[in-house]
Amino acid sequence: MPWNPLQRLAPAALIPRGWRSAEASETLRRRLPLVVILVGITGLTFSRLLAAGLADHLNMFGHEGLRAVQAWENFGFFAWGGFFHLGSHYLSADHVILSKEIYQSYPPLYLLIYWPSYHWFGESGFHAFKLVWSLGYAVAMGVLLGHVASLCFTRKKTGYGQLVFATAYVMAITNQAILRYVLIDEPDYPGLLLLLLGVVMLRRCWRPSVLSERRPWCLWLVWLLASWTYPILGAFCLLSVFALQRLRLEPAVQASLRGLLPPLGLGLLLYWTQRIIANLAFPGGLTGSSLFDRMGLTAATTSNHHGVLDGLRLLIWQKSGSDVISSHMALSQVLEHAAIWIVGVILFAIVLGRLQGGKRQLLLILAAGQLWLFIPLLHQSVAFHDWIYAIHFAPTVVLGWVGAFAVLMPQHKGEVYAHWLLGFVGMLIWSIQLRFFLVAYLQ
Repeated sequence: MPWNPLQRLAPAALIPRGWRSAEASETLRRRLPLVVILVGITGLTFSRLLAAGLADHLNMFGHEGLRAVQAWENFGFFAWGGFFHLGSHYLSADHVILSKEIYQSYPPLYLLIYWPSYHWFGESGFHAFKLVWSLGYAVAMGVLLGHVASLCFTRKKTGYGQLVFATAYVMAITNQAILRYVLIDEPDYPGLLLLLLGVVMLRRCWRPSVLSERRPWCLWLVWLLASWTYPILGAFCLLSVFALQRLRLEPAVQASLRGLLPPLGLGLLLYWTQRIIANLAFPGGLTGSSLFDRMGLTAATTSNHHGVLDGLRLLIWQKSGSDVISSHMALSQVLEHAAIWIVGVILFAIVLGRLQGGKRQLLLILAAGQLWLFIPLLHQSVAFHDWIYAIHFAPTVVLGWVGAFAVLMPQHKGEVYAHWLLGFVGMLIWSIQLRFFLVAYLQ
């Protein structure tokens, strides 16, 4: 009878039936060391961030999220037309709501998750939930990017597949753009998380054992929520998926892509319906950014935005309210951190071109490649708010570095150099990114 580690902890009768089989025991034996290692690295990372005062910097870039939730608490959700107040000042219950105080450019879904914590526990509960939620977001992004990397760059569930997963994970949880969610509240973050979850679920639909399922409701729901939570991302995904499903793909893959178009379109429809109803309820007009201004399709220029590619400055510096000179950071720190982003983007482009298999290329495009539509189609916003939009390019950096070792380096049976180098580079990037965040944001 195969050895089962759970037998040391409980009698056989108490062990779940699924873990009594030889296959399940082998799966547990193979994955347990990986889980232990990743939990240890996660604990070390978060403990250093918390020890450096991460919890004291939750409002570094403003109180907009807290003020929006407080406004719902004081006036009710529908008093704001189903949207929210965008501002750093507190609105007391006797305040008279003006239509210009209602922000209509984003749906409120990304802020609604904070309301219960404030309702039941007040401002301290809001901050506690924000901290836990944001750190959990980093873990979720690490898991999803690790899963995408494993699907794209490995063929079998082997030790190398675990190494690819772990390397992508440690790069993600210390990525500056991902960790910055602790300090800001923007729909880009949950929208991207839902997108990556949808990509992973989409890949599952391509398995022969799942192709018989007629209606993958959970998959459609995730893509619907992604589009509704962040309509700009939903519109870009709609364009990408529509174009991709027109290519010569396997019938099952083509059908699954075509099935994403209705939920993506429905998410956009829900947002615009809500926006039209709110504008009818408040004829004075609501506040929001001009679409053509955000796209840069005007004659106006700012100090941040002149050319279409100005937004690429985020590859070098992303912190709002400062630049490389005013930050007083050591030049070596800035250069080594910028190198991670710049080289990662270059590697991603090479990996995408060299990757074998249409399905793998398709996954990589959906998870990271299509997000580069922000540069040509929203370049004014990217240039002016690079500290927000940088999150959309984090998957490119992570997948570019991990994919380079799996696709570009020759790997032969019995050789371990490429594997060792992948693990070493992963830990090096983890160290550089963590050190950079500690100094740049928490010093």
